[in-house]
Amino acid sequence: MKTLAAAAIAALSLGACVSLPQRDKLDGPPSQTHQSAKAPRVVADCIAAEWRKIRAVGTELVIDVAPVGTGWRVTQKLGPSVSRVAQVDAQGSGSATKFWNLSMDFGATAPPVLAVGTCQ
Repeated sequence: MKTLAAAAIAALSLGACVSLPQRDKLDGPPSQTHQSAKAPRVVADCIAAEWRKIRAVGTELVIDVAPVGTGWRVTQKLGPSVSRVAQVDAQGSGSATKFWNLSMDFGATAPPVLAVGTCQ
């Protein structure tokens, strides 16, 4: 009976993991949006610097900053999966940031999430 229960729990856990890559898409609305008087590159570099301060246990954390369209995209990968994306575009004399939190962590109070607002 214990073996059956353990197998059922393992199957459910595996099923939850299999469905997570669907969340890596940015098709849906962003988790947060911000406006700033700062230039897009300044905001993107700040977000990347704050995200680099975070330490991941048991996996590699990779931060990438790349030019995209009228701004910059900051991507955080936790292992092979994208966990966060901040798209910082030029808007008037400042910038607009769209942030997608694709990670299942502490939500709005997670340090990487707070960093996006702090850098505006």
